[in-house]
Order: sequence, then structure tokens, then C-alpha cells
Amino acid sequence: MAKGIYLGKSLEALPPGYTILNYIQSSGTQYIDTGVIGKSGVRVSLDFSVISGDLNDCIVIGCAPASYSPRIYPVATQSGKWAYGYLDWFNSNSAATIGQRYSVDTQLLQNSQSMTVNKSAVVTSTSSNSVDVGINMFLFGANIGGSYQSYGSIRVYSCKIYENSTLVRDFIPCINSSGSIGMYDLVTDTFYGNSGTDTFVVGATITSNQVSVSISKFYLGIDNLARKVVKGYIGDANGVAQKIWPAFLQWLKYNVNNITTYKWKEYTVGSSTVYTWDRYNTTSTTTYSYSDTGSTGTVSATKAGTVYKPAKFTESSGWTFAAVTGSTLTSGSWFATSNSATAKIYYFNSWASESSARYTAVRTTTKNTTYSKGSTKYAAVTSTSSSAYPANGQSGSYWYVKRSGSSTEETAGTLVGEVTSTTSDAYPSNGKSGSNWYVSDGSTTSQEIGSQVGKVESDDPLAYPTNGIHTDGYWYVLVE
Repeated sequence: MAKGIYLGKSLEALPPGYTILNYIQSSGTQYIDTGVIGKSGVRVSLDFSVISGDLNDCIVIGCAPASYSPRIYPVATQSGKWAYGYLDWFNSNSAATIGQRYSVDTQLLQNSQSMTVNKSAVVTSTSSNSVDVGINMFLFGANIGGSYQSYGSIRVYSCKIYENSTLVRDFIPCINSSGSIGMYDLVTDTFYGNSGTDTFVVGATITSNQVSVSISKFYLGIDNLARKVVKGYIGDANGVAQKIWPAFLQWLKYNVNNITTYKWKEYTVGSSTVYTWDRYNTTSTTTYSYSDTGSTGTVSATKAGTVYKPAKFTESSGWTFAAVTGSTLTSGSWFATSNSATAKIYYFNSWASESSARYTAVRTTTKNTTYSKGSTKYAAVTSTSSSAYPANGQSGSYWYVKRSGSSTEETAGTLVGEVTSTTSDAYPSNGKSGSNWYVSDGSTTSQEIGSQVGKVESDDPLAYPTNGIHTDGYWYVLVE
């Protein structure tokens, strides 16, 4: 390439026999398998409009497993507002409109995610998660676990997909030489046809088989490398330099709004059989009993110390003892080494040593506690398991009495998707709303551009972001 100033270029875009179209439009059954796996590092630049569908839950391009997590949805809407999916949902406060044409650019990098709509930033996030769904993204809907999921009629004018800043797809709507409608990729020189059913609706034909690239900024370039001119001067005949390019760049300065997006799993409404138990306090009764076994051995006891002779036994309180000196024991008397109500009692034979006594039988005392239903009634409990609690008995610190029969109640059925909202009570935390059942699934926080607070200037083109958040906490947009 010759050295010099380059203002633009044109190129032969498609092979002979191809017809470039202004757009192609799905009815809800056609889609393009992009061949690009949804994962961290993806960027999508999409020119499109949603012709019909529900903007409360609409995915234009993306993929997720059948469980819907993790997810990569570069272009989507939730609750009627722009959103993207990067493991979690990140919603904006900027509304989308059916039938309106939009240019959306979304970058989903690890630690930095952002979405711009018609060159205005609408939402950013800084998720540190690394996401790899492992399946291809579908255009005109979503790839959910390998199956196409439609979100209505979508019209696409163009689509570019990047992987870690490298352009990997540059889709142009077209009809190929065989009459099939789809997208031609300028990067791989490959035609991508409809992977769904029926056929796309086509827009107007572009008669010139060329794609023109216009230049809206002034660049100087040599050997395929162009640099934007920040300062430019040309000398006149008297050797005086005349400025031809602004010395300072200008940015608009905005506040940053933090947006909390609440998530719910969405299910069909199912039903289950429910059993009910009345719940009471428990009362207890304690009794003691003992039994004798013939057994010989020795037990640690001090001949000169204290041992205990059983004095009285009652069922209500067990044994009571009298303290005696060990040397007073005679063969055939009972003794214990402690005076607890359930102490083991030994049948004394003789002293084996000053600290060990022989015995020929052992009397074992058992403490018996029985429980019964009390008179205090508590709130009833329910379960879908018929054996969750005793039919009439104790479990834990309560006494349960199962009611006869059962009832049927609504509950979560089959998982059908997920919904989000910036309102925390938009759906029940665990209950029915409309014809579906919802279960809360946490929340995420994202950021979007707020109200303008001023302007800044600098001759350093890197002083502030082109369109994003600076380290000072404000959002800046470069004035083009």
C-alpha cells in the first residue's frame, strides 16, 4: 500500500451470483448458527430491530445450557429494557421499543462488560467471572442447551462478532447463488444459511455488489497503520504553521447510576398432595428399674476411703445411698463407688488390694423416660411427604398428630426460563403470579450512565475513556 493519507476504501464484498440485501427478517422459526462459542471475550456489534415479540424477555443473540446458567447473551432485553447476560443478568434503565432500529455494541470481557445503544452507553459491569458456555451462539434468538429458542420476529441489517478484539464474523444479509437466504461472512468467506424452518423475509436488494467504508474522522496512515490526528499543522509560504486539527479533545462528564437487577426462576404451575399435622408440646415421665447379672471381676475402690451402700430404691427416683468406709464391707453386701441414682452396684466378695474390690454380681440401674402429647397446641405443619412426621408421636421437641386425608395445592412445576426486573417485588419470592410460578434467584448490580454534570478538555486522547467510567468514578463520553 502506498504511503499517504487514506480517506476510505471499497471492496468486492460477495462472490459472483450473490445478492446483497438491506436486511433479512425472521418470523420466529429461522435463525443463524454463528459458529462462535459463547464465552468471555466476545463482542457483538449488531444493527437490528425487533419487529414483534415480548421485550420483557427477548434474546437477539446468545447461548446458555438447558439450566440457563452460565449464560452469554450479548444483546437482549428484560422487563422492556436493554440488558445483557454474562453468567448473571445485567439490566439497564434504558427502554427498548418494538419496530425501532438500533445499533447495539456489547463487550463481554472478564472484569469488564458494557453495552452501548445507538452510541450511548446504557449499562456496564465488572464481573470477574470467566464464562464459557461451550456451545455456539445463535442469531435471531438463543441456543438453549443445543435447541433454538425463539423470542419473536427480528430483523437484522448487519452483525459483527469479535473474540478478544479479533473480528471473527462480519455478516452481510444476502441471497446466495442457489437462491438460499442467509448471511455471508466477509471474514471467512462463508455463507451461513437458515438453520431453522421456513425461510427468512428479505429486505430491499442492494444493486451494487460493493461495500463502502466511509471515513468520518481524519487519519494519517502508512503501510496499513493509521493514527487519528489529535494535533495537525500545515506550514504556509512564510513558514508559519496553521492549525488544521483541534489541539484539545472534549468529553462530556456524567454521574454513574448503580442498577440492581433482581432475578427469578420461572416455572409452570404444578400441583402436589399436601399432608397436615397438628403440633403440640411434649410431656415426659421418668422411672427407674434395675436388673442383676452374675459377673465376677474387680472394681477400683479404696478400702480406707468412702464407698456407698444402697439404702432405698423407688421407681420415681432410683437409688439412695449411705456413705460408709470401705473396710466395713462384708462378703455378700452390695456397694457402689458413686451415689448417683443410676450408679452400678456391685456384690462384694473381698478386697483384692487396698484399692481394688472383688465382686461376684452386678446390679444395673436404668433410667426410663417416656413422652406423651402435651396440652399446648402450636401452629400446624404441612409436607408433601406423607411420612415427614409421626402419625401420632414425638419428633424432636414436639408431638405430632396427623390429620386424616390430604389436600392439593399449587407449587413450582417445570422450569421454563428466567425473568429479571429492577423492582425487587416484581414477582413473588416463591409463589404464583399470573399463569406461572416464580422463585427468587438473587440479584446482580450493574452501572449505567447518569445525568450530565459538566465537560472536561485535554490534549491527551487517553485522559478519559471514550465512553465509560474513569477512575474518578464519573462516566465520560468523548465528543466526536
